[in-house]
Amino acid sequence: MAAYALFMGQRLAELWRVLKGTGSIYLHCDDTAGHYLRILSDALFVNGRYQNEIVWQRQTSNNAVTSRFGRIADYILFYTKTNKAIWNQMRRQVSAAELREYKQDSVGRYYKTDNLTAPGGRPERQFTWRGATPSGSRSWAYDEETLEAMLAEGSIELGKNGKAKLRGRITYLDANPGQKLQSIWTDVPRVGNTAKERVGYPTQKPLALLDRIIRASSNEGDLVLDPFCGCGTAADAAAKLGRGYLGIDVSAIAVRVMEQRLQSRGGSATPAVYKLVWDDYEWEAFEGRALMHESDAEDGLAGWAWAEDKVAGLLNAVPNLKKVADGGVDARYYTEKGEVLPIQVKMHRGQIGRPDLQKLLGVQSEWQNRDIRAPMSLMVTLYPANESLRVYAAQQGRVSLRGEEYPRMQVLSVKEMLTKKVRPKLPPVDPRYFVGNTQTRMTIG
Repeated sequence: MAAYALFMGQRLAELWRVLKGTGSIYLHCDDTAGHYLRILSDALFVNGRYQNEIVWQRQTSNNAVTSRFGRIADYILFYTKTNKAIWNQMRRQVSAAELREYKQDSVGRYYKTDNLTAPGGRPERQFTWRGATPSGSRSWAYDEETLEAMLAEGSIELGKNGKAKLRGRITYLDANPGQKLQSIWTDVPRVGNTAKERVGYPTQKPLALLDRIIRASSNEGDLVLDPFCGCGTAADAAAKLGRGYLGIDVSAIAVRVMEQRLQSRGGSATPAVYKLVWDDYEWEAFEGRALMHESDAEDGLAGWAWAEDKVAGLLNAVPNLKKVADGGVDARYYTEKGEVLPIQVKMHRGQIGRPDLQKLLGVQSEWQNRDIRAPMSLMVTLYPANESLRVYAAQQGRVSLRGEEYPRMQVLSVKEMLTKKVRPKLPPVDPRYFVGNTQTRMTIG
């Protein structure tokens, strides 16, 4: 959680920096991190204005864990930068249950009748009007002159016997703008497995949710930024509402999904992809994400899978997607002269052992027996390996490639690479496999 707080704190500070004075920030979170994000936001958004914690009920039941109450809601923290922030009052539509309270008049308009009385028992309002008298604890909400005027204009319904009804004030459905939206939202369900808008992305949010937020705090022509855009629901909603949009995501898969989604709906997306390098990562944030369980991850990826992908991209290597009969190889590094270097990535708290290195050496030998030039190998761990394993790796000797000396086996940790700027010594990469414009690489055939 400390790593997550550091990760989010740096980004929230930058978001606040670029936010216009008329702008707002909506921060979506769950109940495991929401209180941390509230403290961070209150501290970082200097002179800002906290407006709401919105409770979004995303489903009606959750029985996955039987030892606690079901978790069925997420939370949205709403901040504005100044008192000049754009605000368009949102109203809740009449529900199906509420609609059943309405009936039709002679011309087909839907209406219902509400109380013409008010609590308080005011003596001057406890008169008899058109055959009806309020009880002792209530009185007419209007004086007699107003009641007659309302009747004349068709705002009051009398009983069949021509007498006044205490609940006789007419409210037409088409004249009802709806109740002002409150801070608990129960009318926006999650994206179902068979929903038409579903694109198959694990963290997809309902279009109606982003539509509501964008309409409330922006006007047509404004610019919407989603810095964790995933499959692009915010951009999709912004495009439909006539807003400009920017989306940022570390996953190239997300970028492609968003591009395809917008194009399929008549919108457009122009990816401007920035290649992340080792210096763009902070060790604490990387460590926290690498150890995260998939159920806690925003992108639905287990920490080890996320870290394997990132390490491969940072090394300009190609991830091994098959994971079957591969000797434990997680990525391949292709050199400009046709060598292929096996890479194994161990992203867990525990130490590796000598058998892990021996297995990797066995892969090198097996590849060479198949005429695959594999003169070197690389083991990447999350934490530094113990000294005996480093000595063992050094004992494997060195190889000479085009006048340069390289270790036959290298053992390095992500922690060393991020905190001490240690880098593996590798021959120049094959230009076809250089990760020049994307962090998550796809296999090139």
